[in-house]
Amino acid sequence: MRTWADVTFYRPAKSIRYHHIDSLFTGEIDWRLIATHWQDIMQVVLSIQAGRVMPSMLLRTLGTYNRKSRLYRAFRELGSTERTLFPQLTKVLAGICRD
Repeated sequence: MRTWADVTFYRPAKSIRYHHIDSLFTGEIDWRLIATHWQDIMQVVLSIQAGRVMPSMLLRTLGTYNRKSRLYRAFRELGSTERTLFPQLTKVLAGICRD
């Protein structure tokens, strides 16, 4: 992440507002889509862990697959969640480690 302008952060719901950093959050996570496809997501994860599916093949398939695919969109939403949470968790953990 080079600059904050390059990053899109997602809020958990439209009703949630943050006092000082609200302008950083431009989107909203579709939790229902993730929950609907959770079984499929877990099946893909377990297949990768078992060595049945290579991650590179999965990325190639999802990258060239129809963008309207619900599973593709569920993975994208899950990635948006991770991209939003990771910087926050890193900052919290760094503060804990210093104390």
